[in-house]
Amino acid sequence: MEAVVPFLLILVGWNTAAPHDSMEIQQTLMISHETCIAKGEAFLQRQKSEGAYSRGAEDFRYFCVKAPDSEDFQTMFDDIK
Repeated sequence: MEAVVPFLLILVGWNTAAPHDSMEIQQTLMISHETCIAKGEAFLQRQKSEGAYSRGAEDFRYFCVKAPDSEDFQTMFDDIK
């Protein structure tokens, strides 16, 4: 059996003039780190091609982080006790 370590792709966008009022975050589960990076890069390229950066006041980032597994959740619950 092959172990799969999923990653969370976190997409973040905001208006640099008012980040607190404009921050948007989306999260999607990805099957691998490579897939996560590819989707994140595609997101940034799409923003550039759609002219989002040309408006001057917007910024975008993406992050790929390992999704928590059952041991991570157990540790978190133990810490709460």
